[in-house]
Amino acid sequence: MKHTPFISIIIMIVGFVGAIGISAKKLMPMRPDMYPKESQDQLERVYMPVLGIDKFYADIQWINLIQDMGQAMLKEGNQKEENPEAKKDKAKYFYRQLDRLTNLSPNTDIFYTNGAMYISHDLPEKAIELLEKGDKYSTVRNWQRANYCAFIQDKVIGARTQDDAAKALMIPKIIQYLETALENNDAPAYVEREWLRKQAILKNIENDELGQLQLWYDHYLSKVVDTTSGMAGEMAGENGTPSQPYINEMDQASQTLRDDIMKKAQKIALDIWNSRTGANAETNKTLDGKLAQVKEIFKAIAPQGHYSPVSLMPYNAGDKFDTATGTPIKVFGICKTCQAKGITTILHGSYCHVCGEKATADEENSSW
Repeated sequence: MKHTPFISIIIMIVGFVGAIGISAKKLMPMRPDMYPKESQDQLERVYMPVLGIDKFYADIQWINLIQDMGQAMLKEGNQKEENPEAKKDKAKYFYRQLDRLTNLSPNTDIFYTNGAMYISHDLPEKAIELLEKGDKYSTVRNWQRANYCAFIQDKVIGARTQDDAAKALMIPKIIQYLETALENNDAPAYVEREWLRKQAILKNIENDELGQLQLWYDHYLSKVVDTTSGMAGEMAGENGTPSQPYINEMDQASQTLRDDIMKKAQKIALDIWNSRTGANAETNKTLDGKLAQVKEIFKAIAPQGHYSPVSLMPYNAGDKFDTATGTPIKVFGICKTCQAKGITTILHGSYCHVCGEKATADEENSSW
């Protein structure tokens, strides 16, 4: 009896579908224990129809979902006013869909981040819950989820909170989110800056520029000291801090933070200079003490160079006055032999290219 190919093809298809279905069924216990008890039956039903290709199915559903989100945004834009409860109901629907998608594909990060930011205006607590779900169950480690949690807690929930005491209670939680984000080495510099700003609020020094400068410096120094622990004693500088050459070497990972600290110090120095105008002797004495503290921090981290003792701004060979304040500065890099003859010659090496005289160490390297 002749067999028809049609029957064989049907048998192959049924066997293939059955094999995938059984595989999907077996995969269920291996998935993370991330589902609440009441959703287990729902997940069982979802899992079989997609035949184990849950990530592909989730991607297709995500495309449909972002189209729905776009249509909802377009509709909101065309309406001058919309019932807030209606907007919240839409956000609840989107949250349910996002929760389902992250159940199907827990490692697809865009479901957490983009989805949470979309619903954050209407359901900020649920947005944070979704992001925390990703931090708990996704095997993909990144800084965005925790940073978005901090942003929503601060800029959405915090901005809507009228009670100052309640806002203050949020700061430790925001700091915790930012610290989680900073555990990832690829977190950008602005995450660290925001962490430092929140630390200043927590320490009640948000209006104290010198206190903030000390906070930033202590944080920077702790990073360098952590890296240099166990190094030889000759690495240590004054007060147990790493020596200047070693700080320069270790700044590869903290270059941006160091530059930020230097800019803060320069701003404070200029503010001090401007405050001296018309001030009495007692006030000037206080300002001088403040400037001394700023200079101490600046000198500890600034790369080798020449800086004005008043504004802390860098200057070049042959400069005689600080361009930020107009105050005299110590001239460097000129040939004193030529200068005695009324000629200003900027040195380019150990010998003057005009008169041939050897430059002294002071002429070459004078600083501060």
